Amino acid sequence: VQEQHESTERDRMRVAASRALVETFRLSDSSDSEPQVAQKSQEAIASFRAAEDRRGEAEVFQVLSRRSFMAGNYQAAADYLQQARELWHALGEYAAEASILYRIANYLGRIGESEKTLAALNDAVELEKTLGNRWAEAMALDSLSDAYDSRGELQEALNAKRQALSV
Repeated sequence: VQEQHESTERDRMRVAASRALVETFRLSDSSDSEPQVAQKSQEAIASFRAAEDRRGEAEVFQVLSRRSFMAGNYQAAADYLQQARELWHALGEYAAEASILYRIANYLGRIGESEKTLAALNDAVELEKTLGNRWAEAMALDSLSDAYDSRGELQEALNAKRQALSV
């Protein structure tokens, strides 16, 4: 009976969290709804945590990242994605983690954080290699080549491009 009660309570928390996430997503398209987005996203995170639903929690951080990106706040967007990345990693959702790494690199590249951009792309390459996703590994290497090129590191860019072509 106790176990069933806990399960029912977790289900209620998931429903509340999902509603708050939907509301966060709906509000995130409006530039004048910052206080409501902050409130709803915090409600969603707290409810997903209470329901022990890390996927839902990661999704909230991804919505917040999208909102920050649309507002031109690339550092906040990258920070939210980093939180989502850690959750996906803990869940063993490595394909989702790799996808997030590309976006983190993109956002950090926009604000001139070239070292962090390279680190994120190198992580993506290694993750895709581990997953055996050769196409995605080649794409990550190609992005890595572009990142080196933007820094003027032409030999490293060429090496990454060659690696991408050989995958």
